[in-house]
Amino acid sequence: EERTSFTMKCALVLVVLAAALAVAHAQDPEYLYVNYFSTGECTDFRGSKAFINYTVSTLSGASGGSCGVELECLVNPLSRACTRVFSGDVTVVQIAAQENGDFDIYNNFAQTPATHTAHECIKSTVYENCWYRLQRSEQYEEKLQNNCRGRFSNEAILRDDDDSTNTFSYLTYFSDSKCRDGSFEAQRMLTSEAVTLTGAEGSSCAEEMLCLVDFPSVQCQELPQTQSVGVFVEVKKGSRHTDEIEGGDRTKFNSDDCTASSLFPNCYFRYYTADEMETYSDGCDSISGYSGAPSVSLFTTRDDVSAFRGAGWFFSSSPAAALHASLALLVAALALAVM
Repeated sequence: EERTSFTMKCALVLVVLAAALAVAHAQDPEYLYVNYFSTGECTDFRGSKAFINYTVSTLSGASGGSCGVELECLVNPLSRACTRVFSGDVTVVQIAAQENGDFDIYNNFAQTPATHTAHECIKSTVYENCWYRLQRSEQYEEKLQNNCRGRFSNEAILRDDDDSTNTFSYLTYFSDSKCRDGSFEAQRMLTSEAVTLTGAEGSSCAEEMLCLVDFPSVQCQELPQTQSVGVFVEVKKGSRHTDEIEGGDRTKFNSDDCTASSLFPNCYFRYYTADEMETYSDGCDSISGYSGAPSVSLFTTRDDVSAFRGAGWFFSSSPAAALHASLALLVAALALAVM
């Protein structure tokens, strides 16, 4: 009887753990955005990066350039542009959104987080000449719904300065086939130097975005991966369009169209230029009149997806919230088992 009772309790432990894992996988992941600015008032948008809530990631630091130039290391740490300003420091960071709207930031496995509100303009310790603000995904999406598109003068788009953010473009994914408001899922910056994107097949576009936002993460590695491509962009004045080159073939399509993704089967994408994103951040107040917009040319080359599997395992982490919940349930189940 004692053996039977112990077996039943062990089975209960497994059932509880399976339920905890099922709950963790049933929920779509939440993405958080760090928006970078070149001023201490956070009024001059320079770039952004998405993070998976509660998940450990790494940032390659930079110094000695403008904020925009230093953000080359945020977008692509392996780029030539980054090597010119790389500070030599790599920061391990975990950002956790709290129910009250605040954010906890753990740098380099700190036991006590730095807590910030969404309204704070915070001096970056990773990018010397940048400040940043934090946003949840739904707050970040609001500025994409300001509907500035089509209100740009050609002269206002490309600034005559040395800031490399002129070459940035934002690959933006939606779950809706028309990329309508309310269907935004995630966004990633691209530059004129190639970066590898690896696709994935999940139960939803939101889940597939795990591999866009943080390919080395445990959550992404659990998904079946589709293919990898090397991607870089060029931003020029003219009509708005995107060129995609695959194996030497160029496919041209209007960037105002909402295009089905070949990397993420449940997603659709369009792009925004850096200047469009900056204007969204300013509320569309400074631009009026329409005389065309910059074009973005997207160039892709095929890579072997197997070469990238598990490449970042050292810094990978499951969501802390799911882990803590599983551990709590495990402790409770074990306590029950020994009663």
